Amino acid sequence: MTRERPPLKYAALRAALSLRFDGRYQSLLNATGDPRKAQEALLRRILVTNANTHFGARHNFRQIRNPGAYRRAVPAKTYEDLRKYVEVQDRTGEPYLTADRPVYYHRTSGTLGSAKDIPVTSAGLGRVKENQQLFAYSVARGTRAFEGRVLGITGQAVEGLMPSGVPYGSASGLLYKRMSKLVRRKYVLPPEVADIEDYDLRYFATAAFALAERNVTGIGTANPSTLVRILDLIQSEPEALIEAVHEGRLPDGADLPAEITLTPDRGRARELEGLLAANGGLDYAAIWPNLKGIMTWTGGSCGVPLRRLPVPFRPGHRSSNWVTSPANSRARSISMRPKMSVYRPCWTTSSSLSSARPGRRAAGTIFCSTSCKRVANTTFSSPPRTACTATT
Repeated sequence: MTRERPPLKYAALRAALSLRFDGRYQSLLNATGDPRKAQEALLRRILVTNANTHFGARHNFRQIRNPGAYRRAVPAKTYEDLRKYVEVQDRTGEPYLTADRPVYYHRTSGTLGSAKDIPVTSAGLGRVKENQQLFAYSVARGTRAFEGRVLGITGQAVEGLMPSGVPYGSASGLLYKRMSKLVRRKYVLPPEVADIEDYDLRYFATAAFALAERNVTGIGTANPSTLVRILDLIQSEPEALIEAVHEGRLPDGADLPAEITLTPDRGRARELEGLLAANGGLDYAAIWPNLKGIMTWTGGSCGVPLRRLPVPFRPGHRSSNWVTSPANSRARSISMRPKMSVYRPCWTTSSSLSSARPGRRAAGTIFCSTSCKRVANTTFSSPPRTACTATT
């Protein structure tokens, strides 16, 4: 069993993030002065880069000069309209949809049909990584969610291979697996947990590693339904999970590499037993009293499981992203429906998530989308030139 190094100190993490991202953060803020200009510059780069693809030639990318012309030339399409481009490019290697060959395919669940494989180029993967890093920097600036350990839950990095041999899976899982060892020490879950094939065992292992760590200050996962399912597991099988923490042993079939182990922690197990006896059950407030923030999607159907989370939050402490800008670039303020939020919990109030007021947003923070290349919402203690930021 390898001895785990202590997590990166919060002050050191903030200093490292500041050194690397202060300039990029300021550039992002500068772009808020004219969102239309930033958007149009990004569109031009996309059109120029992909003008010689089959898709670009068919839609006359070379003749497009502005967003209006783009909308007329490229009507809204479903994935099924694009599936043949994706599949033929993967099979032949020719630039049907993207000029650069995909190095990875992000696979969606295919809730409404067959799975959808979204091509990701090397440059695109780099942008996703940079946006995630900038998001982390922004959270570190505006909250104390990274002060302790972080429970980051992702999908499986590689679920299989396309006919070309290019891997497909969860892009967030891929980046989680590729993060530096220095940063990884802040995270509770070993990346290999996401590779457990059996979903029930994967969730059990996730819950066991999570319960073993008392000082969780931040939680990040795409879909809040994941947090609901983990909580359901904790509440239905508390004794088995506490035993796993006590013994440092996961059920047979977890199939983790030999060097990835759950360290026995009898003190933590006794603490969890005491909480279970005192409260008649375990919830996130009791398990992680230092929790400062939960980063997850909130838009669309994600609002349904979100309302099931029995986590009290301070009214008004919500910061959103994954939004779009208005057509009028002269707008001085923007009212936008949140799609992804950072919630700050407050264990001293009995209010539930469903009763938290969604109106205000935390001052002085910016939360950037990890995949949306359009606009992220920014809020400040004093009004900026516009409340909208472009991610380019």
